[in-house]
Amino acid sequence: MSRKKSLALTLLGILPVFALAQSVQAINPALQSLSEYYADIPYSVVLLLSSTVSLVVIPVSSASGALAGRKVSYRALSITAMACVLAGGVLPYWVMANFPLTLICRMVVGVGIGIASPLSSALIMKLLPPEKQALWQGVGTAAMNLCGVFYQSVSGVVCLRDVRYIWLVYGFVLIPLILVLFLQEPASAAAAASSGKKGALPAGAVLTCLGFGLLYLFLSPVLLNISSILVNEGIGSSATAGTILSAYSVGGMAAGFIFGGVYKLLGRWTIPVSLLLQVLGLAGCAFGRNVALIGVSTVLFGVAVHWIWPACIMEFSRLPDG
Repeated sequence: MSRKKSLALTLLGILPVFALAQSVQAINPALQSLSEYYADIPYSVVLLLSSTVSLVVIPVSSASGALAGRKVSYRALSITAMACVLAGGVLPYWVMANFPLTLICRMVVGVGIGIASPLSSALIMKLLPPEKQALWQGVGTAAMNLCGVFYQSVSGVVCLRDVRYIWLVYGFVLIPLILVLFLQEPASAAAAASSGKKGALPAGAVLTCLGFGLLYLFLSPVLLNISSILVNEGIGSSATAGTILSAYSVGGMAAGFIFGGVYKLLGRWTIPVSLLLQVLGLAGCAFGRNVALIGVSTVLFGVAVHWIWPACIMEFSRLPDG
């Protein structure tokens, strides 16, 4: 098999794993419509349909990272992740009237995203040569956000017809589920598992993880509440919210495509510069009173977040396996 064909098949298996990360955003444009559907349930509780996914992701991703390539193959974990997101995402179409059961389905989605979260970047590091890793980390981030644009745009539009249709958007996960069958198992995984060598995790890596969590703590209120803000302040509808949330993904997609060049230029200054951009973007969302300014600000912090993430991964790649 030629080198180009081998690379194409490798990427065909890796990129679908990136696609799952933004699937949590599929219902965000419709949160205001969901709160109207569940009129007898407090809005803060309805928000659990989105935030619970992220809460489940945290412990599951830690377990997945520990198991991948050691106890369970990358391919098996990836297929399991796709199946969880597909099943948990679509099932509420039929059980939506039962809020607790719908919330359980969202937890299943969280399990799937949590399983996939540590796999995508790890596969880039293990299957591609070092000189191509920054480039394809960026392309993977772009692919992830392209899916986010799709999820949020379609969700924002279909919920205007019937809010139940937002769950059917998850049916498109069937495509990455098929593509992930092309995923190659990293040859180094078995060797790493059998070597038994473990290195202590540097304090700087722990602080970086905590910092990234704090970053999302500031970001989440924007993504969760944008539909409510737009509707209640008379700025726009759920479709407008879908467009603005798509702008976040568009920013992330653009950031991914140029990340390789940015990281080569800025190196370890990539994260500080990105944090400054995020502050500017969040400030624009906080003080903006029209769709245009909020949309531009959303693009800005979308760029920032999706430079910080692959930059962290590139720094983590310097650490020994363990």
